[in-house]
Amino acid sequence: YAIKHPETVKAMVLRGIFLATKKEINYYYRGGTKTHFPEYWERFIATVPKNKRRNTLSIISFYLQQMLSKNKDAARKYRFEWKLYESALSRLHFTKKDYKRTESEWIDSIAILEANYMKNYCFLADNYILKNVKRIEHIPTVIVQGRYDFVCPPENVYALFKKLKNVKLHWAMAGHLSSEKAIEKKLIEGLNETVKQTAL
Repeated sequence: YAIKHPETVKAMVLRGIFLATKKEINYYYRGGTKTHFPEYWERFIATVPKNKRRNTLSIISFYLQQMLSKNKDAARKYRFEWKLYESALSRLHFTKKDYKRTESEWIDSIAILEANYMKNYCFLADNYILKNVKRIEHIPTVIVQGRYDFVCPPENVYALFKKLKNVKLHWAMAGHLSSEKAIEKKLIEGLNETVKQTAL
């Protein structure tokens, strides 16, 4: 939005930078995460037949097809597995309590929405954000990034950070979720700082 309408954006507070590149999507849905989460990657991919593992899009497409199945049990199973994979990678400490919460609190539609966006590379040309960053480089920006974010790896935020001219980057000793205390604290600080700087 900011790239398309920079004139309407006064400031930005960003968290967990995802640039929607093919590299990122391949990393996440093609097994790059197994370096740190081998058991969750193994579980995620185990539900995909071998002939559907040809590439990233075939894996995502298979999950999406199953999540939209008329068989309610099958659909819920795949929606849960999609969410479990994300939930496990999102937290610095994923506990049994978190697992149970994932079971009880999962909202089915979000899994379908995410899969549809990933299948279509978020409806953006590859590397669209970094290629068009000049349109937003002047906007006051605060970025909060979990140092141990495996959903949106830190190299993404650093690539964006280096291209912005009016930016502050705050690292948090946390994973991906905005609800993690370290990220929550930095976000509140960043919002307060931005309000002061941009107040009329």
